[in-house]
Amino acid sequence: MLQVAKDLDKPIIAGDFAKQAELLSGMRDRLAKVKPTNLASFEFDPRTRLFTALLRIGRQSLPADAAEDKQKAKNQAFAELGALWKALGEDERAGQAFAQAGEAKAALTAFEKAGTWEGAAELHVSTGKFREAAKLYEDHGNIPEAAKLLEKGRDVPGAVRLLIKAGNLDGAKELLKKLQTDQGRKLLVQLDAGDLLLDFLASRGRWEEIGKLYQKAGMHADAAQAFLKGGRTHMAAHAFHAAGDEAGEKAIIDQEVAEAQAKNDPRALAEVHARWKQFGKAAEAVLAVDAAKAMEYVGKAGSEPAALQLAQRQAQAAREAGDFSLAGKWFERSGNNEEAARAYIEGRLTAEALRLFEQLGDWRSAGACAEQLGQKERAAEFYNRVGDYEAVERVRSS
Repeated sequence: MLQVAKDLDKPIIAGDFAKQAELLSGMRDRLAKVKPTNLASFEFDPRTRLFTALLRIGRQSLPADAAEDKQKAKNQAFAELGALWKALGEDERAGQAFAQAGEAKAALTAFEKAGTWEGAAELHVSTGKFREAAKLYEDHGNIPEAAKLLEKGRDVPGAVRLLIKAGNLDGAKELLKKLQTDQGRKLLVQLDAGDLLLDFLASRGRWEEIGKLYQKAGMHADAAQAFLKGGRTHMAAHAFHAAGDEAGEKAIIDQEVAEAQAKNDPRALAEVHARWKQFGKAAEAVLAVDAAKAMEYVGKAGSEPAALQLAQRQAQAAREAGDFSLAGKWFERSGNNEEAARAYIEGRLTAEALRLFEQLGDWRSAGACAEQLGQKERAAEFYNRVGDYEAVERVRSS
């Protein structure tokens, strides 16, 4: 052993890796016959000389531009060095030598046997296996380093998961900047990271989406503020309404109405009122320029008092002006079908009157209208419903 240690001196100084490999291989063969348990089983002097020589070999390096045959010779020498360390029971040093020789599998086996996970992690990093290295750091509690390695390996979602797990939310926020919106949203939903999700969406200007999330959680006041930031005033008003904030809802509506009034466009103003289901005001706004549209708004108003009153006023005005067709239509929109039918009769619009008398169940009046229109069978049917058999006989015999 002393002789081998001496023989290694010159090849080490000369950088003769091929000779080093040859000597190390010969020593390993001789050790196989002796089967030492470890270095301590040898005497002090030879043990020390050999240990020093092997350490010197392990410290050797080559420049990046070294010739290929030189690199192969170095790898072979380090492979033999690893095998020798392994034979001497020095598994961690064996792993380091195998790693330098590019023999990853042998190196990992040695590191695992030695229980030195750091060496295995370093080897994974050197071979581009960042996820495997990160797993080792994570298993041993070094979350920040694990996250860095995942990021380096382009597994940003995995790095974010680790940082959130470790409570490093600021770090997670920084990494989230590297993700597409859909990717970040999906990840944070999976992780049930609600606050981070809201922060992430806000950074992307997704205020409407934030508002909907608040609504889903029943946080309507917060939803309203998010909708406002996103310019979704209609949704904001509904959220204020759901939150019981009448003042907030009214402020939005009043602002939109004021902006429409400033344009001096009756149709635009009417559309704003209609958007907020203020159909009476919508009808009033557009009446002077588009009576048909005003009537349409009244029809949508249902039982809204302002709309019904408007329809009644317009019906009376049309009747006084002798426009019984328009009067009847306005009376219908106001829900007063009896007056509408009378207006149609006044205007000799018998068919329209008949339609309404049928709806009202006024069979005698319906019969009279049908008789006037020459619809004898229908007239007889209507008279029959009220038991006026004389009228039935008269219509059928005429």
